[in-house]
Amino acid sequence: MRSLLCITLVCWIAVVSSSTIRQTPLYEDFSTGGLSPSVWKIGKKVWGGYADQAKTIPSSGGVVPENVKVVKRNKAAASGSKYYLRLEAHGNKYQGNVYGIDFEGERRTDEEGKKRVGAVIATQDYFASGAYEVRAKLTRYAPDQHHGGGVCNAFWTFSYQSFPQGDPQWKDTPESHGGDYVKNHEIDIEIPGGRKISFNYSLLTYWQGVNGDSRGKKPYGLYQGQQHGYDEFISIQKDNGKDLRRSSLTGPDGRTGWHVFRFEWHTVNGTRHIRYVFDGVEVHDSKNDDKLKGPLGTGTTGDFYVPFVGSRFWLGVWFPYSFQNHWTGEPEFDVDAMLVDYVKIEPYNEAGDVVPHETGAERGWAATSEYPKRPQ
Repeated sequence: MRSLLCITLVCWIAVVSSSTIRQTPLYEDFSTGGLSPSVWKIGKKVWGGYADQAKTIPSSGGVVPENVKVVKRNKAAASGSKYYLRLEAHGNKYQGNVYGIDFEGERRTDEEGKKRVGAVIATQDYFASGAYEVRAKLTRYAPDQHHGGGVCNAFWTFSYQSFPQGDPQWKDTPESHGGDYVKNHEIDIEIPGGRKISFNYSLLTYWQGVNGDSRGKKPYGLYQGQQHGYDEFISIQKDNGKDLRRSSLTGPDGRTGWHVFRFEWHTVNGTRHIRYVFDGVEVHDSKNDDKLKGPLGTGTTGDFYVPFVGSRFWLGVWFPYSFQNHWTGEPEFDVDAMLVDYVKIEPYNEAGDVVPHETGAERGWAATSEYPKRPQ
């Protein structure tokens, strides 16, 4: 989530939080009719890029708690929880009363601040190696089958730590020179994603850092086999062979279009890899990414890029919309939404798991008074 790193951390104070890694499973089907603050955080922050080259204007209204809703299951749907989650996205044509967030974390009041406003939630606890699974229905809008609708539907782990010059852990790499050295351990599923903007394609990414890896080396990141600077990550654009807005699977809204998105994360050094599975079918395994090579031969397989630090698990909808590009397309709609039936995390508790020490981990969240109310 490069856009997240570039903008949401602008206002964060460099406070490091130490956490433990949860070793017990999580299953959430929203059966209480709400979100428990002891289990979930709700995002309330600027997000997604800059509207100007000087980087003074946010390109969107970020993510807000008003767009996180728990709704009643359709009576005609299969049995299960009485509720499911709705994560709303407000596009360029939105005319309602929900405003986004500015760089200072304050509520915007300008009309442009209503546009391109999304929703995200994240686990309170940190998890590491394990199976992560979400049954969801993606946003619907796209002008045609060859284009995206301007929204990124995403499921990801995220752990971020920065070190200023003078800190014992600071390292001088091409991108940290003159600034902070960053450890960014992350796994992403983003739809639509990649250079072919369509719901037929997904972007599968995994990271260890944004300016050199956690061990101070300087491997090249690759995108589709091409050198991409010094970021330590790899992004794989996958052809899903179908439009992921469609399916025959019926969900709690009583309609078709649902999918099960899953990744299996292993952290043991030498065998680290991530297996991505959609609807029970493997779509990619990072251990097959054997073409990665950094400077002087450092980093020869995908294992070198796979994260191992405990992270929160996130899911939501946001707008990758900046003056540079709109890499999911144009959001020419009013209101759209990702729907979520359940979230399941099954920890593996592998020996390679490392306890996180996040920078700014408690910034940019909604107050408990802003959590969604149980639907009547």
